[in-house]
Amino acid sequence: KEERKKMINIRNVRPAIEKLFVIPNKAGEVVPFKLNNIQIDIDASRTGRDDILKFRQGGATSYIMAYFLVECMYTYTRAVMIAHDKEHTERLLARAQFYLQKMKGVKPRLRKSNDQEIVFQKTHSSLYIGTAGSRQFGRSDTITHLHCSEVAFWKNAKDLCKGLFQAVPHQTGIIIKESTANGMGTWHHHQYIKALQGTSRFKPHFYGWQDFDEYQSTTPKNFIPTPDEIELMLSFGLSTSKLQFRREKIADDFDGDEDAFRQEYPLTIKEAFILSGGSLFEGVERTETSRWSKMFSPHGGACFALKDHPMKVAHYVLGSDTAGGTGRDYSTIQIFCVETGEQVLEYRTNTKKPPEFANVVVYFGLKYNTAYIVVESNQHGLSVLSVIREQYTSGRIYKEVRYQKVNSILRPIINYGLKMTAVSKPFIVGLIQKYLRDVLTIYGIQTATELQEFTETESGKLEGPVDDLVIGVGCACVGLQKETQRLALLPSRSEIKEPVDKNARETSCTFEDIMSRIKAKREQDWFEDQHAAIL
Repeated sequence: KEERKKMINIRNVRPAIEKLFVIPNKAGEVVPFKLNNIQIDIDASRTGRDDILKFRQGGATSYIMAYFLVECMYTYTRAVMIAHDKEHTERLLARAQFYLQKMKGVKPRLRKSNDQEIVFQKTHSSLYIGTAGSRQFGRSDTITHLHCSEVAFWKNAKDLCKGLFQAVPHQTGIIIKESTANGMGTWHHHQYIKALQGTSRFKPHFYGWQDFDEYQSTTPKNFIPTPDEIELMLSFGLSTSKLQFRREKIADDFDGDEDAFRQEYPLTIKEAFILSGGSLFEGVERTETSRWSKMFSPHGGACFALKDHPMKVAHYVLGSDTAGGTGRDYSTIQIFCVETGEQVLEYRTNTKKPPEFANVVVYFGLKYNTAYIVVESNQHGLSVLSVIREQYTSGRIYKEVRYQKVNSILRPIINYGLKMTAVSKPFIVGLIQKYLRDVLTIYGIQTATELQEFTETESGKLEGPVDDLVIGVGCACVGLQKETQRLALLPSRSEIKEPVDKNARETSCTFEDIMSRIKAKREQDWFEDQHAAIL
C-alpha cells in the first residue's frame, strides 16, 4: 500500500497505471496497460489546463480515465468525464468498470457503482461519467478533475463549458479538453487558437497520426514512393512503413478517398481544422511583410498599419463595424488601398463609446486622403454615422438610396451606412470571397484569423466566434466596389510605380489618357442623371 502511494505524482502517474491496470488491445486481447508514446507524452507534458487536438484512436481518453481512477483511489477526488453523446458515455462507463474489475491486486471497495457514477468508499472520491448537457453543475459543486471528451462535437459547447469550468477550483483544479477537429470558426477552434497564441491558460497539444508509433505497416520489397509521398517524406519525415500504412488505410478503409483519410488522420493543425469543416473564406492566408507593424494611435486601441501609406495620389476605402464600447464586442476599422488592394490599416477597440469611435473613424478617414467610408449601420452604427456626417464630406460616406412613391411621384430616400441583414449579408460574404481571390492582400494576423474562423453554422447563420474585423472587411469591399466604378478615370494599378517616398508617387499615365477617361466618366454620369430624372 505504501509502495502504491509513492507512485502517485501530479506530474507522472505512468508507473501507477502500468502497475495496476490491464486493457484490451486492438486485437481484442487483454494485455498489461503499457502507455503508448502519445500517452507517455500527455502524461509528461500536461499542466492542469490542457487542450488536446488529435487524430482518432490514439489512446488519449484511455489514459485520462486511468489517470482519474488512480487519483480517485489514493486521494479525495471529484472527477467528471463528459462525452458528446449517450453512446460514448456508455462506452466510457463500461471502460471504467473494466479497469476496476480486472485491476491487479486488491480491488478498491466501492460504495456505489451505477450507470453514471462510481463512488470509492475509503477515499470518498467519485467518478461521474455523463453526456454533455444532461446535468447542470451548480455553484455548490466542486470538480477537482474534469475531462471534456470530443468537445468539438458538443452542442452549445461554449455555454456548457462555461458552467462546468466554474465548478473547478481556479488554482488546483484539473481540466483536460480533448477532441478531434470539427471545422473552423467553431468555439472549439477559437479556443484552441487562443491556446496556441498564448492568450489563455490552456496549453495546446497536437498529435498527428505520424506521431503514433503503432501506425506502420510492412513495406513490400517493390515499394516505390509517388511524388506526393516523397514530398511527405521530406516535409514530415515519414518512413516507408508509415507511407505503406497510409496507402492501406486509403485503399481499404476510405475507398481511395485521400481527403477522407486526411480528415480522420491529419498531419498538421491547419489540415485538421480545414478538412473537418471549412471556413467560408477557405485558403485565406496572411502575407508576411516587414512593412506591417504596430502603430501608435492617438485615440488608443490596437492599431497596425502598412508603411509607405497613405500615398499622395492613391485612393482608400474604410470599412467599419461598430459596437457599444462595453468591452464585449469590438469596434473595428479596416482600410484598403484602391490601387494596390493592400490592407493598409487594422484597428479595433472594445472600450470606446459610439461618439468617441466616430471621431476615430473621421481621424483615419481624413488621414488616408479622405477615404471613402462604409459604416455598418445596424444598432450603434446609426449614432456613429450621425457624428461622422457632421465632420466628414457627405459625398465620401456610403449611402443607400431607395425610392418611395409619394402622391404618384417617386421620391428618393437616402439612408447613410450599410445595413447588414439576412439578405445583404450573403451578398457581402460573396463579395469578400471574390475580392480575397482576385484583389486583396491581407497583412493583419487578427484579420486573417477571423476570416479563417468565419463559417456557416448549423442554423444557417454566417458568423465566427469573433467576426468584427470580418464585417469591417465586408464594408470595405462594398466601398472598393463603389470606388473602382467611380474612379474609372484613374490610372490602372499596373501604371503606378513604386513610391519614391511616402508622399510622392509617379505614374506613366499621359494627359491624353486622363482626359479620355474624364470624358468617358462624364458621359456615364450624364447617362445616370438622365436615368434618375426619368425615374
